[in-house]
Amino acid sequence: MTTVTSREATEAMPKQDRVATLRAALAGLSGQDRIRGRVELSHALLDRAWRAGLETSADRGDFDEAIAIMEEVHADPRLLDAFRGSITQRLGLLLAFRHLVTASGNEPDRKRAVELLTDSLDVTGLAPVTVTVARLMLSQLHLIAVSRGLASVSLAAMLQGGAAEYRAEVDLAIGYARQVAETPMVTADLSLMARMLIGTAEPIRSQIAMMDVATTGFDQRMTQQLLAAAQAFEARSGAADAAAGSPGASDPPDEPLVPPQVLGSLLRATFAGSPLDQPTTVVYGTEPATSPGPPQPTPAAVPVDVTPLRVALADQLAELVAAAQDVRSMPAENAGPAEDTGPAEAAAAGAARAVERPEAYRSAAALLRPDLPPLPIDAVDDCVALATSVVHEVAVTDPAAAGIDRFVLAAALFLRARGDEDTAPETDGTGHPGDADPTDTVRGDDGGGDLGVGLEGLLRAAGTLPPEHPAAPGLCTGLGAFLDDRQPLRGLSTPAARSFADWSAAVLAAHCGNAPDPATPAGAAARIAAPAEADRATIRAVGGLCRAAGALAAGSSQRTPTLAPLVAAVPDSYPWRFRLRAAAGVVAVAEALAARDLTALQAAGTLVAEAVASAPARYARTPGSRLLGRLAAALGALDRDDPLRYDLATVLLGPVAPAVDPQRSPPTGEVAAALRTIGAAALIRLYPAPAHPHRVSMLLVDASTGRLGLSDPVTPDLPAGVPPAGAVDPAWAALVEPLRALPTTGSAPRRVLVAADGAPGRLPLCAIRSGVDGHPASDLVFSYVRSGRQVVELARRASLPVTGDVVFVANPRGDRDLATVEVMTLRRLYHPRSIGLGRTAELVHGAATPADVLAHLPGPAGPGAALLHLGCTLRTTGTPGLELADPGDADGSGDPAGRAVLDVARIAAQAAAAPGQRSGGLAILPTDAGAHHDRWVRFADTLLDAGLTGVIGWLWPVPGPVATLMLSVLHGKLTDEGLPPAMAVHEVHRWMRAPDRGTPPYLPPGTAAALAGTELADPAYWAALCHRGR
Repeated sequence: MTTVTSREATEAMPKQDRVATLRAALAGLSGQDRIRGRVELSHALLDRAWRAGLETSADRGDFDEAIAIMEEVHADPRLLDAFRGSITQRLGLLLAFRHLVTASGNEPDRKRAVELLTDSLDVTGLAPVTVTVARLMLSQLHLIAVSRGLASVSLAAMLQGGAAEYRAEVDLAIGYARQVAETPMVTADLSLMARMLIGTAEPIRSQIAMMDVATTGFDQRMTQQLLAAAQAFEARSGAADAAAGSPGASDPPDEPLVPPQVLGSLLRATFAGSPLDQPTTVVYGTEPATSPGPPQPTPAAVPVDVTPLRVALADQLAELVAAAQDVRSMPAENAGPAEDTGPAEAAAAGAARAVERPEAYRSAAALLRPDLPPLPIDAVDDCVALATSVVHEVAVTDPAAAGIDRFVLAAALFLRARGDEDTAPETDGTGHPGDADPTDTVRGDDGGGDLGVGLEGLLRAAGTLPPEHPAAPGLCTGLGAFLDDRQPLRGLSTPAARSFADWSAAVLAAHCGNAPDPATPAGAAARIAAPAEADRATIRAVGGLCRAAGALAAGSSQRTPTLAPLVAAVPDSYPWRFRLRAAAGVVAVAEALAARDLTALQAAGTLVAEAVASAPARYARTPGSRLLGRLAAALGALDRDDPLRYDLATVLLGPVAPAVDPQRSPPTGEVAAALRTIGAAALIRLYPAPAHPHRVSMLLVDASTGRLGLSDPVTPDLPAGVPPAGAVDPAWAALVEPLRALPTTGSAPRRVLVAADGAPGRLPLCAIRSGVDGHPASDLVFSYVRSGRQVVELARRASLPVTGDVVFVANPRGDRDLATVEVMTLRRLYHPRSIGLGRTAELVHGAATPADVLAHLPGPAGPGAALLHLGCTLRTTGTPGLELADPGDADGSGDPAGRAVLDVARIAAQAAAAPGQRSGGLAILPTDAGAHHDRWVRFADTLLDAGLTGVIGWLWPVPGPVATLMLSVLHGKLTDEGLPPAMAVHEVHRWMRAPDRGTPPYLPPGTAAALAGTELADPAYWAALCHRGR
């Protein structure tokens, strides 16, 4: 038998077929062969991505998957050292290119690419052209870091020499570019790119050397030269973009100098071969010109005889069936010898079994059960290898045989996935970072895995197997074995699944109706293989499920009332009935969401939870089933229109979720990407536990992986009162300890976004005692948001620097004298050029009427103020709004009080006239707003929806002198230290807890005396200050 390598067998295939073939072939590979197979799959995906284009993020699915596979290969400890250098280099170049083509860049990609490419330069033996491209890419990445860094350097930082850290970056950029420019035998294009980079970087380095004003003194020429350098950089960027066919005059100076289109062509040529094909440098000398001669014919491929493989596979499957069955219940023809026999007797028994060997598809159908005992791993691996060889070696000349081959391969993959579950470690199933989730292992590292590939193969088998074939009923009922415990509709949204629904109906007609002619061999076989009534009910339910999932994927909101009775008719004897019930419940969730029917939504959630509870013990305790059960229970317990229901439904529905409600429920992957853009490690959703309404559970989206977890209810009841009493109970540590295990960058605290309403929204997470060092606030930075959708929207905006337009509103109605003194002190210390509205004592720019304040909020005139400090009252009745100065009764309406309130409706109306703000400012609310938590949260979310990026408020009110102290420290953190708002609030918390903090000398008169004897480290004070937004 001739052995054909995967690369030889797939090289001549169409690109779509090649990717699918390589993906399926992975299931039968292990060790070094699996590493090579994954690299080949990455290469094929990358080739398809180049051909399709990478113009938008939606076009980069193949490109992103190719990078993910290369990441896994690079991290595999089994990767041979001879290949590690080339894999490192290729991964670095791909990450660098993705950074360049991503709008506004992706900083983690840039940093990771720099690390990998720098390491690859120390590897000897790599091809000179790839080393040259790596140096060129490194130069550009370092230069981008410099330009972005300089754009954020404030005057205060410049006065302290704050730009010095970028000097090393620009030196590296110049050094790498010079190495390329001075390399002999480099192409003219590469040399031109390198010299362009050098010509841009050298003036910038000269200006950086002049920016250390602390030692060199201020030079007026410096400002002019910096401006000239920035203009030169923009001009070069514009010229490069023009060369690439796109306008660049208005692009920011951190755009790539060498156009991504040019680099893309260069990388495509560089990646023409697999990195495992030529791991070392091969230098070729000049060859004499010779005539090519007549073309040699390509030798014809030698056909492979798969008959012996099919026979061996059938024997192996029969042995597995025999091993799985109880001896007392085994059919006599499958029992085999009961005791040891001699050679002659054994040979005779083997010959008899060969004659009576069961069909492979019958054995495969018999093995698709949830109650199988552990099977020999080696035997299962042999079945996968044999079935894979049969499927990929034989030409599809017999559709029925091809369908059976795919069915058998799917069953073998199911057995191997089940074996992986048997050997997987026990977990608590929460999905928190650090857990090893067997459901993810079974699904595979490329998103397909054994069960995913098995389901795909099963659906494709139905496309070629005639409905009247005796194997068709078993193939239909076997679908339940491949449904996902975590997301039951995963894999059922494809066109193949929709075709499967029609095919299952044809199977019923062929085996139970009048379609087959009994006089024909096929008709006679169909009559003999006619399924029992129990199997007919299962086939109807499976077909209805595929049809309903296909309708959801197509965006249809039409209900399918027949699915529920179809699934209810499935007998208890069907081993996968619990999965069909769960899938039907998830379909009902989607339909109820589309109809905005809260009662139906609760019923659907309860149906899913009951289905999970009815699963066999082995499947009920898997992490996927436990997560599904918790999500469904939480969904069934919701009694109001809570945004949480969309987050929960997104996880339940999986790939069909965006088609259900794209505006309210973004996919988990999109939320994770937004979190990474913001710089947050996770988004958590706190909500009352279904069975314990006074306790809290936590839904977590991990930004680094996109995985989602759900915790058990935390033992203590929700604290009551303002501030919440008992909020620092150590028992709450179970809620925050998983957050401390999230990945972080260096020593920076982990940023966590919190979505919560009602009592959970007032829970001061930063004050919960956890670990040996007390408060989690030492290494966690908390910000509050409304939902995952709000996170996605906020990630699209940039935060305005607080050194821009600053507006103070103070005491507009004469009832907040402390606000007047407070604002006067803050303006003198931090913002002497700020705008003052109301009774600000100094530099008054307006009376603080609603029109005055509205002029500094997002609207047609722009994004509004960079910092809006509100020293006024938040209205406690009616529509939330600010109580401001009376504009007068000039129109004779006689309702001055109504005109003196700036409510959320007016703010939203102005913002609606100019949607899509690209940047936004920060608002600081008065402390007494914390007495009405739900009202100030609604007001804050209106500001965020209007275009702001952050709001600093209070979970509960604190005494006036304490609030004045905290606001003074807060403005210092924002202005003097230049901290982002969330980090500034975090640092205020730390300052208040510090035993050696001292009292600032610049507090308003009387405040220091009022604070005498106050224990500022009490969480009842400092934990009230919070940040909402990005």
